[in-house]
Amino acid sequence: MHKAYLAIGSNLGDRHWHLAEAVRRLHAPSRLRVVTVSSVYESAAVGDAAQPEFLNAVLQVATAGSPHELLARCLQVEAELGRVRRERWGPRTIDLDVLLYDGLVL
Repeated sequence: MHKAYLAIGSNLGDRHWHLAEAVRRLHAPSRLRVVTVSSVYESAAVGDAAQPEFLNAVLQVATAGSPHELLARCLQVEAELGRVRRERWGPRTIDLDVLLYDGLVL
């Protein structure tokens, strides 16, 4: 299994629910397991300051998949939870970013 870290954030709708549901959906496939979840922090949005504040956390996951498979799974969960990409740094129901995957630079 590979060790990876994901950033997770939400600033639209029920932010706590979006975070919890994303963790639940990520954990569902057998090739990915959420190992730990950090505390949740609130922060101002980057870019357009007129949008709501974000709730953010970091997840440690174990995965049998490749970095590309992990990214594809993150994008799938974002789509399932209504993520729409209209503008850079715009508001979003959920945001999942791969921060680290083992020691790989990609």
